[in-house]
Amino acid sequence: MLKNKERKKLCLELIYSETEEEIIHHLKTHGLWDKSEAWRWLGDEQFNYSSIGNQQSQPEQAIVEKLVNSIDAKLVCQARIARHLPLEEALPQSECTPKSIEEARIKYFGKDLKCGEDISKSITVAATAKGIPSKGYHRPCFTIADNGEGQTPRRMPETMLSLHKGNKDKIKFVQGKFNMGGTGVLEFCGMKHNIQLVISKRHPDLIPNSPVPSDKDWSFTIIRREDPSDGKSSRYAYLAPLGCNNSPKKGQIIHFSSDSLPIFPYRNQAYSRNSAWGTLIKLFEYDAKRIKRPITLQDGLMYRARLLLPEPALPIRFYECRPFDTKKGSTDALMPGIIKTLKNDYKEKRGNIEWHDRLKFVVNGESFLAELFLFKDKTAADNYRSNEGILFNFNGQCHATIPKDFFRRKKVKLEYLRHSLLMFVDCSKVKSRTHEQLFMNSRDRLREGELKAKLEERLVQELFSHSELKTLASERRKKGLSQDSKTTESMAKVIENLLSNNPTLASLLQQGSRIRNPHKPENIGKGDAGFKGKRFPTRFHFKGKNPNIIFMRDANIGSTVRLEFETDAQNDYFKRDEQPGDLTVYGKESELTDYQQIPRLRNGIANLSMELPNNAEVGKKLDFVVVITDPSRPDPFKCKLQINLKPPKNNPPGGKSGGSGSGNTSGTGKGSTGVGRKQLIDSKLDIPEPQYVYEKDWDKHEPKFDRQTAIQIKDHPETKPDEERYDYFINMDNVYLQTYMKAKPKEANNLKLKFSVSMTLVALSVLHHNQLMIKNDKSIDSPSNGSNVQDRVAETTSAIAPFLLPMIESISILKSEEETD
Repeated sequence: MLKNKERKKLCLELIYSETEEEIIHHLKTHGLWDKSEAWRWLGDEQFNYSSIGNQQSQPEQAIVEKLVNSIDAKLVCQARIARHLPLEEALPQSECTPKSIEEARIKYFGKDLKCGEDISKSITVAATAKGIPSKGYHRPCFTIADNGEGQTPRRMPETMLSLHKGNKDKIKFVQGKFNMGGTGVLEFCGMKHNIQLVISKRHPDLIPNSPVPSDKDWSFTIIRREDPSDGKSSRYAYLAPLGCNNSPKKGQIIHFSSDSLPIFPYRNQAYSRNSAWGTLIKLFEYDAKRIKRPITLQDGLMYRARLLLPEPALPIRFYECRPFDTKKGSTDALMPGIIKTLKNDYKEKRGNIEWHDRLKFVVNGESFLAELFLFKDKTAADNYRSNEGILFNFNGQCHATIPKDFFRRKKVKLEYLRHSLLMFVDCSKVKSRTHEQLFMNSRDRLREGELKAKLEERLVQELFSHSELKTLASERRKKGLSQDSKTTESMAKVIENLLSNNPTLASLLQQGSRIRNPHKPENIGKGDAGFKGKRFPTRFHFKGKNPNIIFMRDANIGSTVRLEFETDAQNDYFKRDEQPGDLTVYGKESELTDYQQIPRLRNGIANLSMELPNNAEVGKKLDFVVVITDPSRPDPFKCKLQINLKPPKNNPPGGKSGGSGSGNTSGTGKGSTGVGRKQLIDSKLDIPEPQYVYEKDWDKHEPKFDRQTAIQIKDHPETKPDEERYDYFINMDNVYLQTYMKAKPKEANNLKLKFSVSMTLVALSVLHHNQLMIKNDKSIDSPSNGSNVQDRVAETTSAIAPFLLPMIESISILKSEEETD
C-alpha cells in the first residue's frame, strides 16, 4: 500500500483537482477507483439512498447544512477543551455545559464576536473551477473548511461518514441532531458520480495521551454514488482501502502524518493557508445554476447563504477563487448573517431599511420571536431575498419559508408592501416535540398540520392588526396612485352611470359606498413630542384600575380578549435588543396558550390581545396573572385578571362587542381577522375608481407592466377583513389598444373609454366569479396554491385584450334575423 509521502501527495492531488475526471484519474493511477472491495457503504448501510436522497431540495440549502456542521465543530471543540464535554463522546457533560447555541457562542468566543474577522477566517467557503467562467459555464467546486474539533481516522466512520448515529443529539448547543443533513449536498455534486472529498485531523488538545498513533494523523476519503445493479436505487460509498483485502467493503480510510495542510484560502487563492488540524469538505462540480455569479456578489452563494443562515452562531468568510474580473468586487467577504446586517442598516440609517419592528407571541404554549424589516422599495429588497416573505429560523438556521404572496392574502391586506417586507420568525425556544411537529427533518419546509395552521393564523392576526404596517401600506399606495384626479373621478362617474342604467350589473356592486380608513394614522419614526418614557418603568397596570385589585370582567368563549395597560415605559421597552422587558401570562386552572408577548406600546399605553380557550365552560371563572419584568427589577409587575366566561358570540369578522376600552373583547373569535366565507359572499364589490398607467410608469408597479398588460388590481389596505375593495390600474399603452387607435385616430378618446370601462367590468366579473368559487370551496385565492384572484384578473384581461375592441365593435352592429326582416 502507499507510503506516508505518497498518501500525502495523493491527498494534495485530490484537493487541487477541479473535476470528477481528475479525481477518477488520480484514483485509477493507484488502482483504487475500480477496486470494489475498497469502497465501504456510507453509514455502513448498503441501501442508504432512502436517507441521503430525502434531504434538501435546493443546492444552496444543502451547502448551508455543511456550514452549520462547521459552526457546531467550532463550538464543540471549545467545549471539549474546557472539559465541559468529554474528549470524544457527548456524555457525561459538566454542569457548566451550555444549554443553547447563544450561551455557547458567548461563553466560548465572547469578545471575539464584536469584530468577527479572526473567527470568520477559521470557517471558510471557497469557490474554484476549471477554466474561466466568463468564457463558458463551468460548474464550480465549493470547499468548506474549519479548524474545529476534527476527527481521528478511526472515528471517521462513526462520525462524519456515518448515518443516523446521533453523535450530537445529547449536546444541546449544536444544530445537528440526525447525523444525516450533511449528506444533502451529494445529490448536487458532480456530473455523474456525485463526488465529495473529505479530509480531517483531530485537534491535538483533544487527543493528549492517545495510545493509537494514527489518531494524530490526517485522514481523507472520497464519497461517490454507485449506480444500482439490481434496478432498485443508487447507493453511496466512500473510499476505505486499508485492510479491504481481508475485510471487503469494511476497510479503513487512508491516513498520513503531516504537521499541517493548506486547507484554508487567502484572498483569491483557494488552498494557501496551512492549518495544523481541522476539516475540509470539497464538493466537486456543484449544481449551482441559480448561484453561478461570483460568490461574494449579489445572487452569489454568500447572498443566498446569509438568507438561509440569517443568524449564524459564528461568522463565516466567503472567498471567490475563480478568475472573474476582480474589479467587480472583493475576492473575499465576511458573512455575519442577514438579520445583523439589516439591523445595522436601520440603526445607522444607510437607507435600505425604512422600518423595523419586533413581535413576540405564544402559540400552543410555545414562544416565538419575529423580526420585521421593510425595505425602501422592491429593488432594495431584491438585493437580499428572492421570493421569500417569511423565514422560520431555529438556532440561527432557516428551516422553512413562506413566499411573499402571504402578505397579499385577504386576511393580511398588505399587498402594497409584499415586495419589500421581510419577516423572520425565531422558533429556537420551542420544545423538541414541537420542533418535530413544525418542521420536516430536511429542515427546508414546514410540516402540514394543526400547529402550522395555528402559527400562520397568529401571523395573520399580528400583521393585520399592526397599525404601523397599515399606515406604511397606505403611504405606499398613495405614491403609486395617479395624480390625475380628474381622470379618476371621470372614470368613476362613467362606471356609476353605466351601473345606474343596468340593474343586473348594479346588483353586483355596492353603489355609492366609499370605505373609510379603519386604522388611525401614525407618525412613524417622527418622534413623540410631549412623552418621555423611562428605560425601566416604575408602573405597569391595567388602564384606570387599581394595581392592587384583581381586574374582573366578562368575555365570550373562543374570543379575542383585548387588554389595555398604563405605564411610563419607553416605546421600545419590549422590542429593543439590549435589556428588553418581558411579558408572560400565567393561568391557574387553564393555561393560556395563544397571546401576544410584545404588546403594542405607544406613549404610555400598551395593548395586549389573548385568545381564550374554546374548551372552557360557560360560567366558569379563569384566573390569569400578566407578569412584566426586566433586568432592572428584582420583583416583577403583576397584573391580576379574572375572566367570567360567557357563551360564544358570533359577531361578523372584524366586529366588536363592547368598544375598544380596557378589557373589552373583540368578540370576533379565533381567526377573527380572517374573511368569513358567508360575509365575503354576502358582501358587494365597491365601485371602482380606475387609475391610468402609461409606459413611463410601468416600472413603478409590481408586478411591472408591459405591452401585454391590460389591467392589474391591488387589495386596498384600508379595509376591514370582510370588505372587498381594490385599486384598479389600467394600461393605456397596451399594445392592442394603441394598435386599434392608430387605425382609427379620430375615435381615439372614445376607444380609450371603451377599453377602460370594458376592462374594469371584466375585472369585476372575475372578482364576482371568485366569490362564487369561495362559496363552493373552489376559490383560487387560498394559501395552498400559488395563484390568487389578482393574478387571475391580470391573466384574464391580458388574454382578452387583443379581441376586446374588435369584439365590441362587431357585436354592436349585429342584428337578429327577426330585426332584419
